[in-house]
Amino acid sequence: MPLYEFGANDIFRNRVKTHPRTSFVINNGDVIYNGEVPATGLQDATPRKLKHVPSGFISLHEINIDRDETNHNPGAGNPTLVYPFVTKQGSLTSFKTVSTSTFQSYSYGDIMSSSYPLSSSIAVEHHMSTSASPDACTQNRRHITALKNTFEYYKYLSPHYSWTSANATGTWDKGAQEMSLVSVPSIFYGSSIKKGTVNLKFYVTGSLAAQLQDSGRNGELIQTFPDDANRGKVAGVALYNEGILALTGSWALHGSYTDYFRTCPDCITAMDVSPVDGTAEPVAPVWTLWGSQGNPADKTCNVSAGVAEGATSVTLCPSSSWAIDFQGTNYVSVLTMMAHAPKGELNHSNNPTYVKHGQTEEPVVDNTRFIEKSDAQIANIVKSVHTNYSESFEKTTYISKVGIYDDDRNLIAIAKVATPVKKTEDREYTFKIKMDF
Repeated sequence: MPLYEFGANDIFRNRVKTHPRTSFVINNGDVIYNGEVPATGLQDATPRKLKHVPSGFISLHEINIDRDETNHNPGAGNPTLVYPFVTKQGSLTSFKTVSTSTFQSYSYGDIMSSSYPLSSSIAVEHHMSTSASPDACTQNRRHITALKNTFEYYKYLSPHYSWTSANATGTWDKGAQEMSLVSVPSIFYGSSIKKGTVNLKFYVTGSLAAQLQDSGRNGELIQTFPDDANRGKVAGVALYNEGILALTGSWALHGSYTDYFRTCPDCITAMDVSPVDGTAEPVAPVWTLWGSQGNPADKTCNVSAGVAEGATSVTLCPSSSWAIDFQGTNYVSVLTMMAHAPKGELNHSNNPTYVKHGQTEEPVVDNTRFIEKSDAQIANIVKSVHTNYSESFEKTTYISKVGIYDDDRNLIAIAKVATPVKKTEDREYTFKIKMDF
């Protein structure tokens, strides 16, 4: 098998800039990603998720597709799902989720295991205003505080990124005002969200009530629908590189509709909650409540007025739904290689069909020699346009694969052509091979 070295002009490296489109729809506690309906299989006549992730989530690497997870128990020697594991050794390798104290409790040779799938989806955090909520009900705003420097950095795009403001643009303090953080993991957009492509919608009873767009490409999320007094107002900003949308618009988006949007029914002042029975009054839809699902099971707000932590007096918002779509910016490294098949070369094959059929003499094999039949005739596959006439012999091969080797002659890639290419001694070819990373 001949090997050829790539020349200086045979290898090209470039980068392709792509803009993948992503959309999410949130309604009644469910998330739909790119309109995908999760595939399900059957286990004992009961449907199960093929990818083992909830609706609206993606599974990294898509491991454990259509495996039965009901009896998965690695500790008991019954691992029905693929799972990652690490053996404690002198290298002290471990999972990030294993604390130092827990790691020290393992003995050398013990196995630390984790689980698949690794999943990801959009997340919405609703943070109450610190001035409107009692101290006991003020949600932890560390995620907002951690973004202070990032907000300040983006001020060159728009003054609405300012952490505090008291000028003609408006008066606010992002460290204290009510805000919703919409977080999009980078696996959905790549390097950054493309400017000018963010589109948020707020639906009420199936009809579009309001819409936000970054039409100015400067990060400002401007209300573009409906055509009323609030049209043109800035309801938040987009952190393009971080994949975060900060929504601060507090004006009503519907003239009469109200619902239980708040996610903490135990807070009193900000949400008109009765401390006796834990019920809450419905409120009008606003942008700071975009994506709010009402009654989460893991409430952390609580007061000492007789309302139990984790109370479930507020239901979801089935008449409201939310949608977001955007384009990402993703860079794909591309390696292009030119593999040449020169004239007069690559016209011999070790394929058994290369010699004429019926030549069955066995090769001579002993401790020192391997000698094949020296006068074996090559099959003439040249076709003639005339009946009962044989064309003159011509060495002919068919190229079906091109192998790529590293400096140590290890095969690292194989390129296949859709149809084998006929190669004669007077023909030369160049195969253009592209690899995306």
